[in-house]
Amino acid sequence: MNSRKTKLIIIVCLCVAVLGLSIGYALLSTRLNITGTAKVPANTWDVVFLEDEINIAKAGMAKCYKGIIEGTSISGMSVEFTKPGDSCTFSIPVKNTGNISAKLVDVTGKSSNLTFVGSGKTASSDQELLQKNVVYEVNYGTTPINENTDFSSIELLKTNNQVIITLRVTFNHSAEDIPKNPVTLGGLDRGFIFESLTQEESEGQSGSSLDNIPNSPELNGDMIPVYYEATSDTEGTWKKADINNENNNWYDYSNQKWANAVTVVKEGEHSRDYYKNEADVGTPIPMNDINTMWVWIPRYSYTIKSENGTDYYGKASFENENPTQTLPGEIDVKFISKVTETGNAQYTGDTPTNWRTNEAFDFPETDEEGKNKLTKRGGIWVSKFEPTGTSPNCVNTNCNVSSVTVKPGVLSISNRTVSSFFYMSRSMQVSYADIYGFNKDSGDLHMMKNDEWGAVAYLSQSKYGKYGNSDYTGANKEVYINSDGITGHSSGSPSADKSATTYAYNDMTNLNTGQGQFGPGASTTGNITGIYAISL
Repeated sequence: MNSRKTKLIIIVCLCVAVLGLSIGYALLSTRLNITGTAKVPANTWDVVFLEDEINIAKAGMAKCYKGIIEGTSISGMSVEFTKPGDSCTFSIPVKNTGNISAKLVDVTGKSSNLTFVGSGKTASSDQELLQKNVVYEVNYGTTPINENTDFSSIELLKTNNQVIITLRVTFNHSAEDIPKNPVTLGGLDRGFIFESLTQEESEGQSGSSLDNIPNSPELNGDMIPVYYEATSDTEGTWKKADINNENNNWYDYSNQKWANAVTVVKEGEHSRDYYKNEADVGTPIPMNDINTMWVWIPRYSYTIKSENGTDYYGKASFENENPTQTLPGEIDVKFISKVTETGNAQYTGDTPTNWRTNEAFDFPETDEEGKNKLTKRGGIWVSKFEPTGTSPNCVNTNCNVSSVTVKPGVLSISNRTVSSFFYMSRSMQVSYADIYGFNKDSGDLHMMKNDEWGAVAYLSQSKYGKYGNSDYTGANKEVYINSDGITGHSSGSPSADKSATTYAYNDMTNLNTGQGQFGPGASTTGNITGIYAISL
């Protein structure tokens, strides 16, 4: 079990004075990194200030100064009041840029009374004046922070979400006088204490400690992350992607951009070692050097809504949509880390419930004692296209598969028995791993099973797949048919016959409104990053 971690954001309000003195405070934050387990991304928690989005509102003749952000501290904020009714309000956005939720559990100083220290001969009367007329308010989001705050009712600060901390200092407009000499105001310090969720709590929140963040792709052996850069509607190049996915260079599932990877020949235009270890992000990888192409399906749970309480055809997510068996609606999907949920995957009403983890992500294996076990996978790699090239009828895992590829624009291998396909795929890892760069001792390369096909199809019918791609409407959200057996080809329609004209996988010419693109319409995302030939 992960232990609970604590982070403290301190707001230290040093002083405030009327008539030219200042209020200043520093916001301090610690940084905490939590290392994740295998097959899930490292869990990180990082709360930061959004400097460019700090907002200042003033009233009366007040002068309000933003101050300076240096890393995780803000200093130099100040106000100057010259008459009753002056006020300054600082709205400071705080964002959780990590992938673990944080919850606010307490605020130190919330019960503190303001103190006033006057100066000169009028110290006593000036203090009394300000005690009656200076108001200091602190809010976390819409929640006032004081001794009566119920922290259990405050919403989590989830990953990629932000909250506004508001500081407001007001010199009451009904005050009848102003101090004759400067007055220093104390009791303004506040410390916002956050705690991370324990593993159990995290998995109880939407079933994931990662707040619906896809598990990072786990490259096998010498697989290379790639992205596609189009140079025209029909041409483009696959390039090496950033394995750290900076700026979503490699993938962005929320925008139907799925992670792709390739294996390459040992020696081509460049060597395999060059592409993996020396090439910079953005280095082109010509198709002649590629021998297999893959797409990452992150671990997820799903559930299916019934709009009428009887038929579970999915959620109506678009205007005038009425899900049917022929034209289903959205399948609710949430990405998860390593939890397994066992609900019946059906719900009614507005809130998705009864989540179920797709069985494809719990892989059956045998442990060292020969006992069967299920290994929880962070995700699975699925071939982008059907197998291509040439292969004999395989009868064991020592079959010569050195000419088998997974590439677009090639006639797919067919007319084989199920057992031949099984041994062909296993041979690619067991006996010929070096041809492709696979690690023969890690993972399990095999012929696709029904539950794995389902994992791809369900994700495609979610907001993360072609269903969520706004370029397609109605029946066109279904994956377009490949009618000629050439990998990646698209008929440009979900219902074309064998005589239909077909288009290459990377033909991004736009069809009519709602029909998307010629070639990528045959992928599970409606763009080039998806898996082709799911609909045959």
